[in-house]
Amino acid sequence: MTDAVSSPANDSTHHVPDLFRLDGKVAVLTGASSGLGERFARVLTNAGAAVVLAARRLDRLEQLADELPRAVAVACDVAVPGEITTLVATAVDAFDRID
Repeated sequence: MTDAVSSPANDSTHHVPDLFRLDGKVAVLTGASSGLGERFARVLTNAGAAVVLAARRLDRLEQLADELPRAVAVACDVAVPGEITTLVATAVDAFDRID
């Protein structure tokens, strides 16, 4: 059995098999400001997950977060340990956990 899911990326309908649904899950995604990271953020959202979008370019992240339900943007350079701590804290503050 499949569920029809509206795609924020292009307003078409995609089918996500129940086995692959992520309803109620929280994902942290680095590199989400463009390219594959942006696309994967859309896929996770379409599968039902809340997403914490992380990258160095906050302006692009905020634009993407505005397009997706249950999304939070966090400026983060994963090469800087303190920023990773902030990323995790922001995710937990926003969604109470990370899956």
